[in-house]
Parts: sequence; structure tokens; C-alpha cells
Amino acid sequence: MLSQDALIHVTTQEAWEEAGRSGRYSPPGFDREGFIHCCSRSQLEQVLGDHFAAQDEVLLLVLERSLISADLRYERAANGDDYPHIYGPIEPKAVMQSLSASRVDGKWQLP
Repeated sequence: MLSQDALIHVTTQEAWEEAGRSGRYSPPGFDREGFIHCCSRSQLEQVLGDHFAAQDEVLLLVLERSLISADLRYERAANGDDYPHIYGPIEPKAVMQSLSASRVDGKWQLP
């Protein structure tokens, strides 16, 4: 189960497997945006609905803040919430858990 203060990055199994081969993780879009999108547990369902509506399965990377070597900033989004952004690749050692989440009958089943 995810704690309310968890720092989460949503990705795909394929993108995470690529990190295993390269030794560090940066998602598609990182080069264009310059940061990695993250969220808290309380923001997760909104993020899934807004950005992963076309997918039925995702991977939730639960990160340990103290093991992130890149700059972590909380920045205001258009909806008024402050979201965590990581300004550099994520080293695999910062990932405490990788949890699958899938959609069943249109509703996300979260750990």
C-alpha cells in the first residue's frame, strides 16, 4: 500500500526495463521537458486520469527522496497543485518499490 507522503513516478514496464540496461532512468519526454514528473499518493488518481487514460497498466516507481541526486522541486501546475519534478535522471538505487497498477472496468486498481 502506498503511503500518503510517497513520492511516485508513473511509467511503463518497458521504460523501466530500459533503465536497467542503461543504469539510470529518464522517461520519454525528458529531453524535451528537462525534468521527470512525479506526484504524491493524493495526486496519483488525477495524474492517471489526465495522462494515462489510454493505458490499462502502468508501473508506479516509489522513490526515496534522500537518494535522488538530481534537483527535486515542487512546482505549481495549471490545476493549482504543487507537483514534484526531478531535474535529472533517476538512479535505480532511489527506487524503493516498483508496483503495478491496472485499470479494471475503467477504474484504476491501486496498491
